[in-house]
Amino acid sequence: MAKRRSKSSLADTLGTKGQKAFDSHKTDDTSYGRVNLPPGIRNGIARLDICTFNEYVDPHQDSGKPRYQGVAIVVSPAKGPNGEDLKGARTQKIEPLFDTPIRSRKTEDEHIGFVLNEARKLGVDTDELDDIDDLKEALESLVEDGIYVKFSTSEFKPDDGDPMTLEYWNGVAEDYKEEESDEVEDSTGDDDEEEEELVEEEEEDGNEEEDEGEEETEEEDEDEEWVTASTEDEEDLEPEVGDPYYYKPPKKRKAIEVEVTKVFKGKQTATVKSVDDDTVYRGVPWDKLSEE
Repeated sequence: MAKRRSKSSLADTLGTKGQKAFDSHKTDDTSYGRVNLPPGIRNGIARLDICTFNEYVDPHQDSGKPRYQGVAIVVSPAKGPNGEDLKGARTQKIEPLFDTPIRSRKTEDEHIGFVLNEARKLGVDTDELDDIDDLKEALESLVEDGIYVKFSTSEFKPDDGDPMTLEYWNGVAEDYKEEESDEVEDSTGDDDEEEEELVEEEEEDGNEEEDEGEEETEEEDEDEEWVTASTEDEEDLEPEVGDPYYYKPPKKRKAIEVEVTKVFKGKQTATVKSVDDDTVYRGVPWDKLSEE
């Protein structure tokens, strides 16, 4: 505990206004300022910290307009290609949700399409969403799930202006275990903006779930009834990591064999992986898992 001292002359000078400011900020989270990522990072791993829709803030020229923001805190590598200390660094994706005539993606349609693709790379099944509010909820749940993303960086040299670092998110680091990571605090404020994204498309994650595009049939409805019936007597089911189960994904005709990779007791959901093709399904309610 800090040594108790008498009121200082500086406190007298600042008065009640200064004391109010001190009290309102003394419990703030520590910020170390933006640590820019260097180019040349390969196979990086970062813990998802923010994934949502919000608004640009002052002094940005588009203050008040909607945007997508994804932020992940770097846990690996600890050092950059030239020995840079990456502790507390973050990788981020920011995308406007309005027309931007001077950018590479110019229309609201292109921007929303880009965000949906980023969401699919993070494991979100966008086919099942009704609107962008559903997407916001799905993205924010990824942070609660504590997922890690794979990322890389490269250098871009514009015809005029300084070189910049482009950041790419390359899907979910499925095999990265939370206990392996060091505790790394977010070193940035909320008002940092990403440089203009100059690449129109990024490679999609190879493990994304494919949309079979088949219409629902009576047989599919019967399968849904089978799964419901098979789980009615399993209210006390509490899966553990490594447990095998059967699960019927949305739009699939039959239940598939899966393995539990993460368990969230508070929400009573699990992340499971298909035994056949390693497709990952997140936010699966326990009562949707069957032992037969």
